[in-house]
Amino acid sequence: AGSIAAMAHGCGISPFQGLEGTIAISDQCATMGQARGKLLPLLESQMESLVGDKEMAYLLGNLNDIDEDTSTGIAYTEVFPRRKGYLQRRFQDREDLFRSVRYSCMFPFFTTNWPCLVEQPSSSAMLPRLFVDGYFSVPRDQFGCPMLHVDGTEEDTKNDKQTTQSEDSNNNKSSAADRTVAISCFPQDTIGMTAFSPEDCISPSLTTLEENGASDFELSEIGSLFRLATQPTSREELTQVFELGYKNAEKWCRRELERQRQEEDKLRQEMRASFL
Repeated sequence: AGSIAAMAHGCGISPFQGLEGTIAISDQCATMGQARGKLLPLLESQMESLVGDKEMAYLLGNLNDIDEDTSTGIAYTEVFPRRKGYLQRRFQDREDLFRSVRYSCMFPFFTTNWPCLVEQPSSSAMLPRLFVDGYFSVPRDQFGCPMLHVDGTEEDTKNDKQTTQSEDSNNNKSSAADRTVAISCFPQDTIGMTAFSPEDCISPSLTTLEENGASDFELSEIGSLFRLATQPTSREELTQVFELGYKNAEKWCRRELERQRQEEDKLRQEMRASFL
């Protein structure tokens, strides 16, 4: 899930630690016979072991106030009592962070055997709230990736109030990014992730998978990638997907540097022409 990767990166956790945590969860699911319905307790255990006070301090960084946005956003969807998407950037403590990740990873009837996670009300006069994966908070062509460079949705958990930027045009404007680059372990074209241009998406192509020897584990088939995402598998396969992710990112970085160089050359030519 993207929220797990976002949390780990925001907390300064090594990608290799994240890989080992993924392998541990896969091994435990294999021991239990399957992954479906059993993931949430295993995820909670890994979060508890990986995110301590030091990692939480890294996430909060140099913020002067708990009401300031961090550089990490966790997306999830409320389905009751109202249908609404959230992109949470403020976290009071570890439990607040873990709660947002739990909501974001709640894929109906897969993460647990239930369709959603329930947040019990603090008062009998209030209704319980039901949450599911952040995938459902954005259009299908974004494949679960929120657009950070446009107005999104925020939740102020400390003051227990929800607002959207469309409702309040001045709400958290400074937190908007200049650009959104999506990251997907699935080939962009295959999953219909058309909301992002190829320049703004880091993902494998079937050609790239084959070039990197992925066919040894049949990773060139989209069905095999979904198998790895939903079923227990070996350390070898998970490590190979991890390494392919690095190669895809390196390839994107090289293309991005070339794109920026071309833009700079074009700008210099235009400035030169304006002085002639």
